Amino acid sequence: MIDLQTVLTYLTLISVPVGIFYYIMTLRNTQKTQKLNATYRLLEVYRDENEYSKWLEVKNLEWDSPDDFWEKYGESKTPEIAAKYGTMFQYYDGLGYLWKEGVIDLQSLAVYFGWGCIILWERYKPIIESYREHYLDFCIYWEQLTEALEELIGERIIH
Repeated sequence: MIDLQTVLTYLTLISVPVGIFYYIMTLRNTQKTQKLNATYRLLEVYRDENEYSKWLEVKNLEWDSPDDFWEKYGESKTPEIAAKYGTMFQYYDGLGYLWKEGVIDLQSLAVYFGWGCIILWERYKPIIESYREHYLDFCIYWEQLTEALEELIGERIIH
């Protein structure tokens, strides 16, 4: 015959793994929700037509060399334009940071931001490298993100 102590022991043995399983499932669900919320917030900013206009303007700036770029578009020369490319640089570097920290996955970034990220990186790489003469790790996350995106979708982008 099974006594009360044996039943309680079995219940304890069963409840501990169930509790651990529940905790793990809750933690995973919370992480997934956080990633979805982060993606949604990023998309809200990017869906703004002013952001796309800013991206186009930054993409279409003309220069012959990094020195020519800084001469034409440096902060002291054209603060309005500098604000546009500066925020664009920070935006893509921020996306790279969020990816490196695991907040947003690479596939989501590829679908929503991939082509824009790669195109601007290729266009501005010489400018960013010249800026790194003063700030060594400037836009390092953007560079890492671009390298990962190029492996994933790079061959599908027509320049």
